[in-house]
Amino acid sequence: MYRPRTPPSPTGRLRWAALSLALLGASGARADRASLPWLGPAHSAKSDTTRAQVNAKCEGCHVEEAQQWRGSLHQNAFKDPLFQRAYTLEPLAFCRGCHAPEADPAKAPAPELAELGVACTTCHVEAGSVVTASRVSGRSPHPVKADPALATRNACARCHEFQFPTLPGVAMQSTLSEHRLSTANNRECQSCHMPLDPRTNKRTHDFSVLKSPQMIRSGVQVSASRWNATSIEVTLRPGNIGHAFPTGDLFRRLELRACVDRGGREVCAPPAHLGRKYRVQTTAQGTLRIPIADTRVAAPGTAPPSTVRLPFDFDIEGLPVRWSVVYQRADDAMAKLFSLDQKTDEITVSSGVLAARATN
Repeated sequence: MYRPRTPPSPTGRLRWAALSLALLGASGARADRASLPWLGPAHSAKSDTTRAQVNAKCEGCHVEEAQQWRGSLHQNAFKDPLFQRAYTLEPLAFCRGCHAPEADPAKAPAPELAELGVACTTCHVEAGSVVTASRVSGRSPHPVKADPALATRNACARCHEFQFPTLPGVAMQSTLSEHRLSTANNRECQSCHMPLDPRTNKRTHDFSVLKSPQMIRSGVQVSASRWNATSIEVTLRPGNIGHAFPTGDLFRRLELRACVDRGGREVCAPPAHLGRKYRVQTTAQGTLRIPIADTRVAAPGTAPPSTVRLPFDFDIEGLPVRWSVVYQRADDAMAKLFSLDQKTDEITVSSGVLAARATN
């Protein structure tokens, strides 16, 4: 059965940069590890080559699912350029456990396993059997066992909710708890992230999130209005979503912008940000990021809508105001550290123009 488990803290020094490098790309793996306290599935005695060969057999029979998985965030979990830029700073087992779960996290993954990322075998092979969420037909060429939990949030729990390695009891990712408390908790994660293909009535396996701006945009409803002569107010409500927005990696955030044309020159209000906020603390074990605030759009039914005011330092009544909300994978400091170009990487979630008001 798929049972959520909070991983114990790894030993050794873990600087704040390493906390992000394990998560800035996509992650996912099953975890039942007794010998090593990191995320990811237990490493079997099979050789690296054999593990890659087993996954290749999965792809050979399940061609359509394999084509969807190839190029997905799961398959690219270790190869993702942003993850790799971060990983070069601290190549830790903590990171490898989720980003290269088919390999032994105690060492660098072999190329063929780094290529697999989060593979077919990561989620569907357990104790020599292929695990399926549906009933077993008896016509499979290999041992199969049905586990309905594979179609529930429990299948996602181990890599999408866990504690800070250096702060036991403090959530580093809390997506499952957000979902559990929301009014959308009657829908499983798979309903959005692995929707049914109407042609085949099977779950898709491309796990589109960052590669699907449409999905990002559907997660929040945004409206804007003038607040007073110098400010606008932006209101954000949960959309088609079952958790906070944004969720997942601790550095993801929303940036809210408002600009006007003043005498032929664009002038913008100071941008506002919604996300998780931290206090940096230096200890003998390294630099920690202590959570101090969470201003994200809350999961449906768990809090009132988010309202943010963007003030200018002059009267804007007679000027059209262009506003936008953009989704960013990191704050400015982290983007600079990992050579992330915010302008090309960000996704515009919503935008509009407030018409000028007549002035006396």
